[in-house]
Amino acid sequence: MARVLKSSMVQLDPEKPIILDLPATARWSERIAVDSSQSSGEQHIEATEEMIGECMSRARAGAATLLEQARLDAERLRTQAFEQGYRDGIARAEADRAEMIRQIAEQAEADRAAAREQLEREIDALEPEVLELALVVAEKILQIEVSKNEKAFSSLVRHVLSLLKNCEHG
Repeated sequence: MARVLKSSMVQLDPEKPIILDLPATARWSERIAVDSSQSSGEQHIEATEEMIGECMSRARAGAATLLEQARLDAERLRTQAFEQGYRDGIARAEADRAEMIRQIAEQAEADRAAAREQLEREIDALEPEVLELALVVAEKILQIEVSKNEKAFSSLVRHVLSLLKNCEHG
């Protein structure tokens, strides 16, 4: 509430009205002119204090509304920030996961290529032994077949020789 110094004397000029320039509201849409000759100074002070009290009440109500709106805005912004952070975190995790999958696929491809090269080296190293084994097996098979049926073996040898002759002439 307003403080009034009662020990001071205020001299009012009866010829000049006191003009209170109050904010425009539904109740005070016009300037209020108080004629000092019609009412006493204390009445003016009381009326002014009453108007100031009403203004203060409205200001408090407006401040409370603004504070509530600011609280709601802050909560909304906090929620939006949380949700955005969550979405950013998910996007980052998905990007990291995709990168890990890419790296694992690259490593798997490199391991597969290395295993294929190793297999080819081992097959190449075994080739002479496999060939020798195949010849031994073929020799055994031929010995068995010749002993069973010499005519069939002779026929096979003649056929192979005729193929060789045709290859040389063709």
